[in-house]
Amino acid sequence: MARRIRSIRAGKGRGMGKGYKNLIPKDPKVHSESAMGRKQPQRIVGVPEPPKYTSEQQELIEMFDAETLRQAEKEAGSTITGFRKEQDGVAYIEFEDGSEYMIFDDYDTAEKFATDRVYDDLENEPEMFTQSWLENFITISDTDRRIIAQEESDNLVDNVYDDNDILDRAGQVNEYDAAEGDDEKQEKILDDAREYVREDEYDRIHDELSDPINYFIDEHGYYKREELLKQPFISIDIDNAAKDAVATDGWAHFIATYDGEERDLPNGKVMARTN
Repeated sequence: MARRIRSIRAGKGRGMGKGYKNLIPKDPKVHSESAMGRKQPQRIVGVPEPPKYTSEQQELIEMFDAETLRQAEKEAGSTITGFRKEQDGVAYIEFEDGSEYMIFDDYDTAEKFATDRVYDDLENEPEMFTQSWLENFITISDTDRRIIAQEESDNLVDNVYDDNDILDRAGQVNEYDAAEGDDEKQEKILDDAREYVREDEYDRIHDELSDPINYFIDEHGYYKREELLKQPFISIDIDNAAKDAVATDGWAHFIATYDGEERDLPNGKVMARTN
C-alpha cells in the first residue's frame, strides 16, 4: 500500500484554509502555485492609498518637494490652495485663510530676489529710502568729475586768485621778484605758475569730488541737500546701495511685508509672509 506523503507546509491549505485568508479569492491557480512556493498578491489592510495631486499641486511639489510644503502649511497654520511661479526657485503660495507667502529654494535665492527688488525701488522711487543713508551712495561719474574739476580749477586760477596768490601757491615769488625789470621773463614765470596751480587745484578738486555731499554742501555750500540730489551730474550707486540695504536689514525686511520675519523650511528652503 502506497504511503501518503504529508505536506511539509504544516498548517497550510488544510481544514479551514489556514494561511490563505488574505489572498485574493476565487483564483483557480492559488492552490497549485502556492504548492510550488509562489507567493500570491495580498490585500493590505489599513494602509491609505497614495495621495492624488492635481497637475498644479504636482508642479509645486516638483519645485519644492512635499516635505517642504507640509512644513510650510504648518508654519502658516493653513492649507495651501494655490500658487504662482515667479521664477526658478521662487513662488508665491496662497493659503486657505487668505494669507500669501513667498517661498524660495534657498537663502541665497531669497537674498538675491530681495536685492533685485531693492535695486528696482532705488532706481524708480529713491525717495522711499532714508535720505541720510542714501547720501552715502551718491556719486558722480568719472567724466563729470573731470569736467567739474577742470571748470572749478580754471575759475580759481582765472577769476579768484590774483597773481600774488598764484606765485605764492606755486612757490615762485622769489624767482619772480628776482626777474624784476625783465617783463618777458616775469610773464613766463607767472604763466608757468598759473599752469602749476591749475593742475594742482584740478587734482585736489577731483579727489574731493569723490564725496559730493561734503564738497558741494558741507565744504562750499553750493547746494542744499534736496537741490543737490536733483542735479544732472549726481547719481546713486544703486548696485552697492541695494547690497548694503539687504546686508544691513536682511532679505526678509524687504519681502516679508506682513511681519518682517523669515521662516526656515526643510532642505534649506525659506519663506516669508507678504500679506
